[in-house]
Amino acid sequence: VVHTPCINRACGDQCLVCDPNDTSCTEPSDPHACDGVAACVPAANLLCGPPDAGTLALTFSDKPLILRKWAVTDPQGIVTTVALLDARFGMELDPGLFVFEDPKKLYVPFEN
Repeated sequence: VVHTPCINRACGDQCLVCDPNDTSCTEPSDPHACDGVAACVPAANLLCGPPDAGTLALTFSDKPLILRKWAVTDPQGIVTTVALLDARFGMELDPGLFVFEDPKKLYVPFEN
């Protein structure tokens, strides 16, 4: 069962990070609020923009600080969430993994 404190809550509503049934979880000392993509984020990082704007919500773990997931909401309200599971660090990666090959040849690289 996944704790989802911001489902059906408005952007800016206060939320609790810990599932009330998880007695081992300790709430962070800083206040949290629901963002525009139903994520419970530190209130200091909260962005509730106009309804026609998209949003980006980043979720980090603490100790060590690691990016765990992000959620993008486009202006139509469609949410795309990417979660990083079983992350491995310090690996060598082929630089070719980061080269964009545009199949339609529409991409024009930025020139300095």
